[in-house]
Amino acid sequence: LFFDEVSLISLISNIVLVPLCSLALICCFLVAITGGLALFANPLLLIAGSATKLVLYISKLFSKIPFTYIPLGYDFIIRTFTISAIAIIILVYVFRTKKALISAVLSSVLLLLISSAIYTVFNKDKLDIYYLTKNNSSVLILNNNSQACIIDIDGSSRIVDNVNMLLTSKGIDDVEVLFLNKNAQKSVSSYINTLNSKVDNVCFCSTEPAILPKSTKSSNLDEESTVILSDYQINLLDESTYQIIFYDYNIVLDFDDENFQDSDFNIRIANNATCFLNDTSTVMSLNNKEENVILINVSASGDFVIRGMTDALR
Repeated sequence: LFFDEVSLISLISNIVLVPLCSLALICCFLVAITGGLALFANPLLLIAGSATKLVLYISKLFSKIPFTYIPLGYDFIIRTFTISAIAIIILVYVFRTKKALISAVLSSVLLLLISSAIYTVFNKDKLDIYYLTKNNSSVLILNNNSQACIIDIDGSSRIVDNVNMLLTSKGIDDVEVLFLNKNAQKSVSSYINTLNSKVDNVCFCSTEPAILPKSTKSSNLDEESTVILSDYQINLLDESTYQIIFYDYNIVLDFDDENFQDSDFNIRIANNATCFLNDTSTVMSLNNKEENVILINVSASGDFVIRGMTDALR
């Protein structure tokens, strides 16, 4: 869990975990006051170690349960959470009983779970594309039903912290594919060491050597390579052009000013600026020296919404 998330299972898990933590702490305290004599220390440390291992095991078990936490990076969740908190305060103030408090808390947790489930269902056929810029660095993040991938455009690593903040705020804890175009070792090290999210696969669009953790798969992409995810696919048309196909909608990320590709939606990066084009008409332009977060929400029908997210990384 991170600071941008609300745990819905903490009340239940703490009932089990807090006594185990207290047991381990008491055992360590007894070892300290007995001077660490083997007669007392060995069994006490054995108990403390077992309790600690059990805490870690239970924590990992709870963390794998779906819907046990909700990210705060979505406006509707913040509004629901605020309304629930106000309702709890009012109910407790009016009735002033433990029963009212417990009922209010459980109802709020249920409301958050229902809201999260409804949001997931209604956004099943939508692709969220986040475009981040900072100090002439650019990164594209695609997310569909928590199937996320990252396209790092220039490999400068100056924007990795911003990427991590966005992934955390949106509750994305697994990155299926990380695309790297330049500075392979520097870039991959920055992402692996900085991201709270797990990176499953790294695709290098160059032949530069890089060292990866054993759990991370890697491949070198050639021109016209394709990476297929469940609801969308990414084609590497050439060393400076990515094509994203979501159902029948064609999105092109192009960072070569002289090579324009036909598409339904085009993101063109050149001369420290980004231009968003719908067919041939300009929708929005950015200065890449500034810190920007742009969300492009594409539906399966081809409708799209593009907007700036001013406070996304604050």
